[in-house]
Amino acid sequence: MGHEVEAVADGAEAIQAIRMSEFDIVVMDMQMPVLDGLEATRAIRASDSDFATLPIIALTADVLQEDHARFLSAGVTSVLTKPVDWVSLGAEIDRLLVSSFERAGLNNAVAASDDGGAGQGALVLDEALLIELGDAVGHDVLAPMLGTFRDNMLQYQASLADAANTGDIKRIKNTAHALKGLCAQFGASHVSKLALEVEQKSADLDGVRRMLPDFAEGVNEAKMALEKYLAKPAG
Repeated sequence: MGHEVEAVADGAEAIQAIRMSEFDIVVMDMQMPVLDGLEATRAIRASDSDFATLPIIALTADVLQEDHARFLSAGVTSVLTKPVDWVSLGAEIDRLLVSSFERAGLNNAVAASDDGGAGQGALVLDEALLIELGDAVGHDVLAPMLGTFRDNMLQYQASLADAANTGDIKRIKNTAHALKGLCAQFGASHVSKLALEVEQKSADLDGVRRMLPDFAEGVNEAKMALEKYLAKPAG
């Protein structure tokens, strides 16, 4: 297919490889020795390095939608079933690479802007991304996933506020980092952007505390947009 590929034996080696070299995408077998694909994906997403946002394609023999939803909840970008359909795999790699590069360009443009307004430069809810996600897992599976995402987002917001009020800098940074990735995964782009800002200034307690009202407003806007999206008729 024209790609340079580095193959490794298990999830632990996969994590080590992406720490040592730059990659554009990860194709992750979900059943592996030492560290399986689920735990390797979680470790990648929990990292504070640039590779935490790498697109990850899960390859699995599991065909149940519940299993696919579990993998997506752990942070994989898309799921393909075995036996491997090489045409489908090639198409998915190409799609995610194009999407990744386009998003990188958008993120750079957002970072270069300085409008400061709530919701400016980042979507409250990226419905195009949700449609892609629904096509991948089934729209009947997506709806409960989005409900869980909404609940988790609210829990993270409450945890972040509590950490800021008690001065727990480490929990501020960890919570903001987790929320940034979670919201990016489900298209809540504005909250993801705010979480990145909180993560970057986590040691500045006064600055973080000043952000809390805007953060709460952003989460509430994302929540309402999600509920509006979920209320739309199927199809």
